[in-house]
Amino acid sequence: MALVSLLTPGISIAQTSAAVRKPQTGAKTHTASKPKAAIKPGHPFWATTILQAQDWTTQAKGVVLVRWVFPGSPDSTKATDKILKSPILIDSLKRYAAGGVFVHTNDTSATQFHDDEEESAFLFINDVGTVLYRFDGLNPSAKDYLSGMHQAVAMKKAADDLKFLEWGRMMGNQNQDTLERIIGLRNRLDMPTDSLLDIYIYNLPVDSGKSLRVLRFLAQQAPVLNGYANELLRQDPTLFKLVWEGMPMPERIGINNRVIEKTWKKAIVDQDPELAKLAATYAGSTNRSPAAQVRAFQGIMMEYYFGMQDTGKFLEIAGTYYDRFLMPINADSLKQEDSAHQRVGALSVCRFVGSQLSKGAYRVSLFSSDPALLKQANAWARRAAELYNTPQTREVAALLEAKGKPTAGR
Repeated sequence: MALVSLLTPGISIAQTSAAVRKPQTGAKTHTASKPKAAIKPGHPFWATTILQAQDWTTQAKGVVLVRWVFPGSPDSTKATDKILKSPILIDSLKRYAAGGVFVHTNDTSATQFHDDEEESAFLFINDVGTVLYRFDGLNPSAKDYLSGMHQAVAMKKAADDLKFLEWGRMMGNQNQDTLERIIGLRNRLDMPTDSLLDIYIYNLPVDSGKSLRVLRFLAQQAPVLNGYANELLRQDPTLFKLVWEGMPMPERIGINNRVIEKTWKKAIVDQDPELAKLAATYAGSTNRSPAAQVRAFQGIMMEYYFGMQDTGKFLEIAGTYYDRFLMPINADSLKQEDSAHQRVGALSVCRFVGSQLSKGAYRVSLFSSDPALLKQANAWARRAAELYNTPQTREVAALLEAKGKPTAGR
């Protein structure tokens, strides 16, 4: 059952409502529609849709908690319902929520906020749909919800601070400190920053390219490879090396991953194959072994061709990529390694490999009707379900199984 509750005092938990409105898809944010009526005593506490909750939140200026349960996961739904109906948890969440809304749904309209391969998750969004906090995993505890709400409220404050600073910038405040704060907040909220980085660089004093503090700030923004920020960052290799090697390894890995992703996505928008190759080459260079370098290069080019809807080139790479790099992995051995190293959730290698195989199989099913390629993709889908058995991977495996069966007259 899909549930929505308004986290404001003095409203009954027992009442129900079921307004439905479909959101835009494929975006992290959207604008909620204008509420039909103001919140007042006696307004339903429980409802069914995210966007009705956003109507209420717009008026309360609070936070929306979305609990997404993948359709067909009854055990997870049952466990989650039990936690969400706890009066103690609801009362505790109210202390953080500042007039927020609580959503629990398996409605597919929630998928715009959930682009992971996990079968269930929860996340907090503000009244305009900006994701403030995300938790991927099965059956979160009350502590997980409370920790998430606490962090989401802090992120909401960051979003409010950003609005104020952006207003000042539009009124003419372009000084270095203000731009750094705006860029930092936009990064924290997972919002675009590259155009602001160009303005930031334009307003820098002449010798700022030699400032280790400025260079570190630029590196932390993960600038696109062909942009002005990247050019300034790397114009002095010695200074860049000094800054780069002074960062912790996990931070450097995260920056590199963001640089690569931002660059190949820009290549798709610009329809620029050379920029895609630059991103792929850079991805390869972050690996040591020749095999890993080839895997990284081909993986980025495959993403680019899929994004460009270039069926021929995508299928050409996909046909060998998954067989060469992911299928040789033994499911039982990898599960044992995950268990031994306590790699769970987003850290699970089984989850990563299984999700990648399932995604590849599904994409091939969209692009191809060739029996040989569908048979190959079917094997990927089955292996994905072995590695990471969720309703989603099972659904893709069933789809490929059905597409691979002969039909009358075939």
